[in-house]
Amino acid sequence: MCVTLKVEYKQVAVRQNLDLYNNESLDKLVRRWLEKLKLLEKEKEPVKQLTELERKEAEQFLHQPDLLQRTNVLIGQSGVIGEENNRLLMYLVFTRRKREEPLHVISRGPSGTGQTHLQLGVGELRPPEDVIKTTSL
Repeated sequence: MCVTLKVEYKQVAVRQNLDLYNNESLDKLVRRWLEKLKLLEKEKEPVKQLTELERKEAEQFLHQPDLLQRTNVLIGQSGVIGEENNRLLMYLVFTRRKREEPLHVISRGPSGTGQTHLQLGVGELRPPEDVIKTTSL
């Protein structure tokens, strides 16, 4: 059954044909309305700026020997237990997110062996504004 809908919000109108028996059509329609009517926009949180003391401490940490081992220990202390090699590799990939050629991670393994837990745990170490979570392809 096909209908034509008109949605109006704050003097912006959107008209769309819709097949009521097609879920995919309805999903696309809702996304289109949200975009057109600007209902998806969120207020951006200001990016946290480091204080001078925090900046100096970070620089000292980066210049000490065994940076990767110390980083891996801190990842473990944050609650990401086990998977030492995988968690460090994933963290390093995540730190390239703002580079010209960022890297990406796909975790594969039998169901229930912790891939999502590992990604979420390491992802929590990134600034919230830079985290995008997906669990299926």
